[in-house]
Amino acid sequence: MLERSHFNPAVSWVREDLDDCLETVREHLEAYARKTDDSAPLEAVLAILERLKLTFRVMDQEGATMLSEEMIATGRHMLNGNSTSIEESLNALTDAIVVLPSYLDRLQAGHEDLPILLLPTLNELRATHDESLLSEGTLFAPELDVIVRELSGSEADHIASSDFPSFAKQVRGQYQAALLGWLQEQSKDALIEPMQAVCQMLYTRLRRNELRRLWWIADRVMQGLRERAVDNDLPLRRLFARLDLILKAMVDGVEDGPASDTITALSRSLLFYAAQARPGSTATDTLRERFSLDRLIPDREALLRARGAVTGRDAELFASIGDAVREELTQVKDTLDMELRTGRVDLDQRRQSKTSLRQLSDTLNMLNLPVAAKAVEDLLPALEATDGVTNMDLDSPLLVLAQKLLEVESKLATHIQLLGEPVQEAESTGIISLPPHEQRQVFGRMLDECVSTLQEAQEAIRKRLDGDADADFSGSLQQIAGAMSVATQPDAARLTEKLERALNAALAEPSDAGSVPGALLPLADAVAALELFLTGSRDDQGSHSRFLDIMAERLDGLPEAGQEGETLPETEIERAAAEPEPEAPDGIDPTMLGIFLDEFDSVHGQLEDQLFTWLDEVENTKALGEIRRAFHTLKGSGRMVGAAEIGDFAWRFEEVLNNLIDGRIAFSQPLSDALTLATGALNSMRDRLVGEDSDLSEDGINALSGFARQLNAGDKPDIRRLSGDLPEKLMALVLSESDVIVLTEDDTPTETPKAGEARAAAESKPDAVKTDLPEPQAPVETEAGQDTELRGVVIAEIRDRIAPLAAFADGLAGGDIPVVTSDLVRCAHTLAGTFATMPLGEESNVARALEAFLERSLQGGMTATADALEPLQTALHRFRQRLYTLESGNTACYPQDDVA
Repeated sequence: MLERSHFNPAVSWVREDLDDCLETVREHLEAYARKTDDSAPLEAVLAILERLKLTFRVMDQEGATMLSEEMIATGRHMLNGNSTSIEESLNALTDAIVVLPSYLDRLQAGHEDLPILLLPTLNELRATHDESLLSEGTLFAPELDVIVRELSGSEADHIASSDFPSFAKQVRGQYQAALLGWLQEQSKDALIEPMQAVCQMLYTRLRRNELRRLWWIADRVMQGLRERAVDNDLPLRRLFARLDLILKAMVDGVEDGPASDTITALSRSLLFYAAQARPGSTATDTLRERFSLDRLIPDREALLRARGAVTGRDAELFASIGDAVREELTQVKDTLDMELRTGRVDLDQRRQSKTSLRQLSDTLNMLNLPVAAKAVEDLLPALEATDGVTNMDLDSPLLVLAQKLLEVESKLATHIQLLGEPVQEAESTGIISLPPHEQRQVFGRMLDECVSTLQEAQEAIRKRLDGDADADFSGSLQQIAGAMSVATQPDAARLTEKLERALNAALAEPSDAGSVPGALLPLADAVAALELFLTGSRDDQGSHSRFLDIMAERLDGLPEAGQEGETLPETEIERAAAEPEPEAPDGIDPTMLGIFLDEFDSVHGQLEDQLFTWLDEVENTKALGEIRRAFHTLKGSGRMVGAAEIGDFAWRFEEVLNNLIDGRIAFSQPLSDALTLATGALNSMRDRLVGEDSDLSEDGINALSGFARQLNAGDKPDIRRLSGDLPEKLMALVLSESDVIVLTEDDTPTETPKAGEARAAAESKPDAVKTDLPEPQAPVETEAGQDTELRGVVIAEIRDRIAPLAAFADGLAGGDIPVVTSDLVRCAHTLAGTFATMPLGEESNVARALEAFLERSLQGGMTATADALEPLQTALHRFRQRLYTLESGNTACYPQDDVA
């Protein structure tokens, strides 16, 4: 509800079924209306609506979900006899059945999910069972945690605690008198000024930031009201009265009296008026800019158009308009075509064409489609200018008119497809000037072909694995790479080329028919990620770019070869930034920068304190929440002022903390070390922002951000691998000098001299200390001198990840059909990575095979059968054997070179 949702193509996939369900609901309602003493039709309606609600929720369509929930609530009240009027409830449900398909039409046309459009229908349903009505502000929730430079006053202006009670009483008396005076003579805008004076005094002299922000917002809205940008209505007057209740809470409980939830709700309600204000008022324009209100709700005209699309002007109406428009334009095109072919102008046909265009323009105006009407009107002067023209050269006015006619026809078709929304004008690219809607059509068709071509490549790869040496996948992948270059997707193009070379290397050696080389597992993931990226780009899914990150990760480090099998050097793919980061402090407002640095220092100090508290007691959820809040604040404030380097870096670690809080990843030592390094790195990034010397490079920042991405994927990377990218001073926060390793050119970890001396001393130390413990439990150095602390972490990780898999196996053994979940996939993935850190046998490959099976079951909607029980138990037995060798320190007594 906080933001408008991205376009979801899933609506198109299931639209036919949705329409069938809604038609069935309508039929059942009609049956219930004819015989209200029979509850069976109403019960059937509730069952269907429940399925619809779950469907909309899965598709993340919040507006349709809310409407279906209200319809269910109304139906249940009718079934229980709690409705004020059966007739009113039936009318409300019938109206909702009419509105919901229109709303789905709008979503299917590519528009955002705006629950506020359904507010009248929602309230109509709620009124039938005396439920409190929703306000527009209820469905509008902008982010309030932004920088407001007007609130950067001096602390010397703040009210002393001892003086606050008397100050609050005095200010409340002033506000009440000013509000009463304005309410009695609302036509006098000058009477608002005393209310503004109180607001200005409060946001200047209070200490509590959210209170200061509230009174500043109130002052700006009042100014917008004085400038006639904001409408004076009853809900607004009630908001001004609620400000008096805030003052009352301040009188009773000083600054801490008003509840945070109350302040937030009132601030957002006032901002809703700013979002809907007419343009031209500096005050409300400032609010729209500071709180990014335009991203949350369209302007007045766009909102009216959108409301029209769900209250009668649906896809069916626009389809009929489209038929009429095409018919009229076809007549004009036929007339013009005949003139170009014969070189003669038929005056009667010309007059008829002009009449048709005028009538079409009037019809579009009558339907409140001014954009389409204006496009048709613009054709008339060009048509009149060619009266009597018979020249048929390439620069002929008739050909120019024909071009304009085709452009208008294309624009009208898209305008109707978008349910009346205006169409963007063409932007000159220096090569060809196509309108944006036609560019989308071209790229959409190209992406369709890319998906088909990738499927051909997949088929060729399968044939190659089956022993067909002539099967060619390279040509298909090269075509996709070229198409991505044309579509200005350089990252996708380079990754596709790298995928083709990696496949060449993996398939260079002949293999037995039907066998699958182990090296193909990451390549299969990369191909799947490319397919998801292409379909996501085609369907305009908002998060499709993440699949390029997965693709790059899977291809990283794989050998590459040409089409003839010749070895090629590995290529490094550097992902281009989504937006160019501005160099600090160039392009940053000095005032905004000063405010941000003050806030940075305050937040960073709190971050260090909370991080120390949390690391001392990781069960402290309050401290963890404060740490996440600190990174969130730095992300939002940094991006707002243009300090994108800090903002994006903070977002990486906020994402880690979100996953930790939600239970998607577990606490680990690498996570603890990474947060410590991130907190320490922020000071160096502040130096970079203001142009001071910093020992932290951009490569170091990227390396630490990459470490965070690995944590988000559930991995536990080695923190010591950051030693080569981060300054020694920073790494000293988490590593002792003997822990530091460096990476040589062949990517082999190499000890530092002091680390080697420490190891040598440890190995030469006489075994003087004896214990009474049994020999298997003694802390012996095994398996190539693996680190004891690392072994402890690995043991704990294996134990944690085996447990859910064992529970799944027990369910299968008991005859159940347990559901494959993403948590099981993550457990297998983590086990594969954990076993790879301390390799012994084939446990890592077994875990990867298990992960691949679970992943296919999850994505394909399949359930595991009893056939999977034996291999699953075998895999778990191997995992437990490896766990025993780690815990006991004994040498493995089972085969290490077998492949499960």
